[in-house]
Amino acid sequence: MRYDRAHPIAVFLGPSLRRDRATAQLAANYYPPARMGDVYRLIGSGVRTIVLIDGLFHGAAAVWHRELLEALGHGMDVFGAASMGALRAAELHTYGMTGVGTVFEWLRDGVIDGDDEVALLHADADAGFRVLSEPLVNVRYRAQQGYDQGQISRAQCDALVALAKAMPFMERTQRRLLESDLVRAWAPETQAQLRMMFASPSGDVKALDAQRALAQAAVRGCSASATHDASRFYRAVSQRHRGALAPDGSLVAGDVLWTRLRSQPNAFAEYLTDAAKVFYFGLLADDWAIECPAEHVRRYGNSWREQVVTGDFDGWLRANGLTTKEFDSCMAARARIDWMLGHACNRLDDTANADRLPDLARSLGLGTLARLSAMELVLLAEWAKRRGLECPASEIDRLSQGQWAGEARPLLEVLACARWLIERQPYAFGYTGWAPVAAVLAEVRLRGQVPSLLADEEAVGR
Repeated sequence: MRYDRAHPIAVFLGPSLRRDRATAQLAANYYPPARMGDVYRLIGSGVRTIVLIDGLFHGAAAVWHRELLEALGHGMDVFGAASMGALRAAELHTYGMTGVGTVFEWLRDGVIDGDDEVALLHADADAGFRVLSEPLVNVRYRAQQGYDQGQISRAQCDALVALAKAMPFMERTQRRLLESDLVRAWAPETQAQLRMMFASPSGDVKALDAQRALAQAAVRGCSASATHDASRFYRAVSQRHRGALAPDGSLVAGDVLWTRLRSQPNAFAEYLTDAAKVFYFGLLADDWAIECPAEHVRRYGNSWREQVVTGDFDGWLRANGLTTKEFDSCMAARARIDWMLGHACNRLDDTANADRLPDLARSLGLGTLARLSAMELVLLAEWAKRRGLECPASEIDRLSQGQWAGEARPLLEVLACARWLIERQPYAFGYTGWAPVAAVLAEVRLRGQVPSLLADEEAVGR
């Protein structure tokens, strides 16, 4: 997938409408029928509007409801029409997705149901997705037109639809319908009128609905919003598919970043430590009902941008696969943690000799923990204490190897507990929403490290 930021609209289009007719109507980034992960990949690109028309049913996982909800949650307008788009819009219109056209209305109102109503056989992209069978919704629409115009009776209308519905969608062609025993039994003038109906573009309801969706996308701004709770699995899938916009316009999936990062053990350990640390501290801030002044959030965000963001901010966001909403949310959360760290001494019983913790961590070869401040290490142990979690004695023995005792013993226990929490990770303590791939990739994006991971041309696998 490639993305041209000059046109912040993404359209997934296949056999429902010819590409040349669509591009003449709306300038946008056009993609083949959507499959699972394609919408995830676009979320951090800067796209503002997504128009889902066609999607894959067979041979690949279909586009997920969750990724459409996530796009809505980031303030994007998401339209659905004609085919897969109509199906998903009928399922998600109450969550903010905008359904357009007759097919959507039929599905929403229960007039029709089932994927086979919009399914059809078509050629591949090289052949322009040439239609090889007739979708059932088109048969319904054409038959209803014939009845409304007095060309066929109600009984003939219903019989034609029933015949088409009984056919496997791959074998449902105009020729089979027009040459069926049912139609051959009708009067010659009725057969002639039916042939004219099937030849007329005014009966192609999928194409008509697709054009309506493009028209709405051209004039409507972003107004949708939705929220949803994502499990560990969905968070991981989202980050693995989330795209970052490379300089050549390619949308590089998170899986590429993950693979690249796993080949760098030291960097991976650093990101994993920081991601887990932020999660634990966020929960501790909740426990203490920390309220961070708005001015501190503003200063923290400005400082982060000065240290991390390079060049144009919007371009930096796209290059790292982030949305403005995500960045602002992360800054608010981290500013709150920073505020907590600066005022935590007032909440702790004893921090004597805590300033020795980083040096002790270095002397024990705990590279990742040595990067943390004394207060961060103390608060990790405090988080465990407040939840009744006791670091196993075996973890302390593993760290001390019998060489530490006396006044150093409490410090050793703090380090052992911190390492235990980081190594086990939050999901080991019941936080099923935690997924290492999601947390680490989010950390990489927020630090603006995606371009450096992709600097090696081989990493940008297509």
